[in-house]
Amino acid sequence: MTNANSITDMEMFNIKNQAKLTQTLQKLGRGRRKLDIYLSKASQKYLEQVMIELKKQMVEYEKQLPNIYDFFNYIIKQVHVEKKQKREKYKKIALSYEEQDFLVMQVKGTIKEITKQRKELKWYQFIKKLAFSSVKKQNELLLEEVLNKLKK
Repeated sequence: MTNANSITDMEMFNIKNQAKLTQTLQKLGRGRRKLDIYLSKASQKYLEQVMIELKKQMVEYEKQLPNIYDFFNYIIKQVHVEKKQKREKYKKIALSYEEQDFLVMQVKGTIKEITKQRKELKWYQFIKKLAFSSVKKQNELLLEEVLNKLKK
């Protein structure tokens, strides 16, 4: 038990976000995939890399939450292209609302962390700043596409 008066607004916000993420993770892969999302070539490749990395990071939860792995495998299967084959200009992927929420939360968290790390860089670390700007722009583009704001 903690004293409710001693919790700051930021701590409360983080607790709420953590609870929402846990709730979303439990629902992941169980809903009907009614939502169609169109991903550009660059977003397809980037999303595949992100899913592979998330899959590596969540290895310890494979037994507890197999639905997460099913979702990661689904996304990888949808966007993966074998060598010597061309990517489609826009690839249609079906997602459930929970899966879309999960992707949006991941991308927004990444953008927030990139912004925070970029602010901590010194003025002479301009190459790292450029790299962070590029990754941030890629995440913003992916976020727009996941939220269906870009039309093909």
